[in-house]
Amino acid sequence: MEQLRSSWLTHLNPLTDPSSLSVYILIFHGSSDPRSRSASEALTSHFRDRVSSTQPAVGVANKSTIAVKSDSFSSLEQGTSSLLQAQPFDPDLFVHAAYLECHPLPLHQQIEQIAQQIQAKNPLKKISLRLLPVFLLPGVHLLEDIPAEVAQAQHLLGDSMMLTVTAHLGSQLGLGQLLNERISPLPMDAWILLAHGSRRLNANQPIAALANDIGATVAYWSTPPNLESRLQECVRSGYQHIGILPYFLFPGGITDAIAQAIAQFSQQHSTLKITLAEPLNASPRLVDLLIDLANE
Repeated sequence: MEQLRSSWLTHLNPLTDPSSLSVYILIFHGSSDPRSRSASEALTSHFRDRVSSTQPAVGVANKSTIAVKSDSFSSLEQGTSSLLQAQPFDPDLFVHAAYLECHPLPLHQQIEQIAQQIQAKNPLKKISLRLLPVFLLPGVHLLEDIPAEVAQAQHLLGDSMMLTVTAHLGSQLGLGQLLNERISPLPMDAWILLAHGSRRLNANQPIAALANDIGATVAYWSTPPNLESRLQECVRSGYQHIGILPYFLFPGGITDAIAQAIAQFSQQHSTLKITLAEPLNASPRLVDLLIDLANE
């Protein structure tokens, strides 16, 4: 996998073809909670660092070979066969964040603004925009809202550049491995994978399958079976130490509410020990999954 990711990083190089540019936009849900905004900016920054690691220090490489450790944000080895005269590489130009909600501009205008900014600085280049939905669940936002916003952005931009939407982050098979790595050092009598949940038909099936893969019981915050019912089942089974793994990207209002619900339940069951893990956050492994996503 590491060798494959190394070759994919070469593909990610925005300037491998000097006549064209590949630009990556990470699309987040958006939140009024500053912790969520800070975490999304950190994840975007780490992804940008990984993409920019495919660039030479001066000029533009038309061929590069990068070897990258999956647990590191920096490249270990880089070779270039030739350099082309060009403007210095500006990593901020090729990786951006955009938000579906809680932003002054609607998503389609954010995309248009980013595209116009890049085109103005590179008027002679062919530009392609790859949009990466950083969403865990295939709900209404992913299936309806984002496609509608992207269609509006494409209409505004016309044929000047092509917009391509990748699969969403939650579709990545590597998420199961990431979650296993989170829970394996913490032995529990039982683990509960707690996701937001969706009322759309069959939308929760991937989460249930993911929970099964990591040996956890699934619960949902907005739909049944909810957290309390799963905790009651654990109590009836005689479990004493239960782990809660929140299937959320970043901390925010819901993760705060989960912590409060666990505290209230613990008061009613004083012999029960409940451990609440952190959400996914901007980890190196999450960046690996975004790199994989960008190359699908």
